[in-house]
Amino acid sequence: MKRVNPFKIGYCITACMIMSLVQVQPALNAEQDNDSMSSKKILIVPDYDTFIYYLSTWTDTERFPIFIGHNAYTEKFASAYNNGRVEYVYTDKHSLPALNDDLLYAVILASCADASLEDVRINSGRAAFIEYCKKTDYIPKGMVLTNIESPEFPAALSLAVYHKQIIELYSPPIRPIFGNYTLTTKNAIRADIINLLEKWPYPYKEFGKGIDAITIGLDMPFKYENGYALDDAINRLDDGKETPFAVTGRLMEVKEGAALYQAMCSMFLSTSRGLFFDLWPLKWRRALDTGYWELAQHIPCALVKYSFAQWHKATMPINRYDLLFVNSSGYPDSWSGGRVEDIPDTMPVAVHFAHSASAANPYDPDTIAGRWLYNGAFVYYGSITEPYSPAFNLSHTIINKWVAGSSFAEAVQQKDEIPPQYAKPWKLFYIGDPLFFANFTICDEDEQWFNVTKQTIFSLKKLSFGKAETLLTNYLSAHFSLSSDIYKYSQQMHYLKKLYELTALENIYGLKLSQLYSEQFLRSWFAGYPVAKTLRPQTDSEHEAVLDYYMKKYPFIKNKINNYSYLDSLWYSVVNGLINKKTVYKQWIVIGPGDEPVFREKIRLRLNNSKAVLGQGDSKYTVHEVVADSITHAVFLPDYLSEVRNSWYASQELCLSDDAEFYVHFSASREAEFYIDGAQIGVVSGKSDIGNQMTQVTLKKGKHYLDILFTASTSQNNMFDVRYTDSDGLPVEALSVE
Repeated sequence: MKRVNPFKIGYCITACMIMSLVQVQPALNAEQDNDSMSSKKILIVPDYDTFIYYLSTWTDTERFPIFIGHNAYTEKFASAYNNGRVEYVYTDKHSLPALNDDLLYAVILASCADASLEDVRINSGRAAFIEYCKKTDYIPKGMVLTNIESPEFPAALSLAVYHKQIIELYSPPIRPIFGNYTLTTKNAIRADIINLLEKWPYPYKEFGKGIDAITIGLDMPFKYENGYALDDAINRLDDGKETPFAVTGRLMEVKEGAALYQAMCSMFLSTSRGLFFDLWPLKWRRALDTGYWELAQHIPCALVKYSFAQWHKATMPINRYDLLFVNSSGYPDSWSGGRVEDIPDTMPVAVHFAHSASAANPYDPDTIAGRWLYNGAFVYYGSITEPYSPAFNLSHTIINKWVAGSSFAEAVQQKDEIPPQYAKPWKLFYIGDPLFFANFTICDEDEQWFNVTKQTIFSLKKLSFGKAETLLTNYLSAHFSLSSDIYKYSQQMHYLKKLYELTALENIYGLKLSQLYSEQFLRSWFAGYPVAKTLRPQTDSEHEAVLDYYMKKYPFIKNKINNYSYLDSLWYSVVNGLINKKTVYKQWIVIGPGDEPVFREKIRLRLNNSKAVLGQGDSKYTVHEVVADSITHAVFLPDYLSEVRNSWYASQELCLSDDAEFYVHFSASREAEFYIDGAQIGVVSGKSDIGNQMTQVTLKKGKHYLDILFTASTSQNNMFDVRYTDSDGLPVEALSVE
């Protein structure tokens, strides 16, 4: 049985784009050598028999992604796995006998040795697999439960082959996949799993000593009783026991091809960018800043707090972050003021969604989990019903464990640091390969930003920096490229403020915080927890020295010192000037719609005459004043621009008090042409909403015009941004904009 849903993925990536979007290298699990085992081939086959045959051709040194048929998921995978070449097998030349245990283990054994499927079929089956493990001193890491009739079967088999797991053909109690099992049935399934494991000579009862993962690759309900997760209950030796003997993951064919996509992404794609979207109040003390702090030491990351405008800036029109953490609240189809429609089309992404009932029905694309899976998530961890926030592990706990070598399922499902009432079988469950391991790749376009961020975090952790004033004054000058993307620039400012605060404590108090406080203190400080901000180490003994320092260097804030607000005072006095020197200008005039040749003539008339020429007195055009977003500085054009696909025009008037040479940085989500004084300075193809273009210009003292001619989309957000900077990435002093 195959479940096919007619839901269409928004902004679907076309075949002509599939090799051009994100630079990601193939990845294997943490225990395997990425270079020696990766292949440049992506194989698309027509049927099960051909798929199984090519699985058997995998070896310890060469493995390649395999898909059955071409669909939107294969396009997404190919876009992310951009060093691969797509090869098609059009005819079935590999008819196989009926599928059974012996054949499945023959496939696994063929992939383990330098032998063909025919070579091992004579001596295959469970006994042969046990003998292989004995000879190679290998203990399988997990067990895969599947059923040949289930649409998840190819994905389940591929994970068993890839990770060398034991595989069991299992027929669960019959019930609609959307239904609830009873407590009795749940316990029967749990007993079945233990009985299956007992038939093998491998340890499983103690986590970390043998079989630690259970993969469910078949049709069966995912919940029991009233919203409890079946997968978080069948991995216990005793009913209700707090500590599981294994982590559980589930492959879900939410749409045709989804389960196989989930498996192939976890096996072959690496993680290159992280995004944290935090909508929880600070008083809950579970801010995502701490996970951001940890992950940003390994890959480029962005942190968004409380702003859907900034969320859209980061993820629209297509999300290019491949690891995502969200803290929100709401219902299956809404989240902290957001809707399902705020979930973007996405490149392959692993999603951790701390929220009530986001995974109430992952088969429904009008729910949060459903939309993420339909749009391209290959891992999803969320809750079926109200879980309460302490049921989720802290983001930095998850990142640390994952980076240290645990699977992602183990990292999110660990029970050691959550309250006992939530460590018992609960309401959270994991969709995807439970043996998804951390493997990181830095894209070329992100390398400089990542290096700067990593240096900053290293300074924070080791407290190995000098005076805050000098560091902050020189930072942007040394790394002006940060300002080429205003979104990345805003992330850096968050780091700089924390860097300044901690520097002030060390330099002024003469303390070595790294010797006095643990990483937990630094995380708390970084996340802005009130308890950390009230810590004033050795204040009494150092009070006179502090007063003396401030009196001499900042005499105008004497009264604030006595009110214990010295950190904020120092921050504003030293850094506020940098923040206020904006490289962007908010007010824009937008005019349209109209025919492109007519608009070009209007631009010429505008430049030769006056500001009032374009659009005034002509009923064909409308004039709007548009204000850039206050956080991202991007200009999100109003919805009415997308009512008709036609040419539009935006303008700013530039005034220079002196001759100046400076840089113009620009980007747009759609096709756009950029002009200064009628001369074209650049063209955007509509794919540069994340990266930006830059050109150097030299202008005389006086008035000039920046003009943008663009085509509005009828199916996605329309946005652009323009910044003016000197060679250090700072504002052009001589420039003002009307």
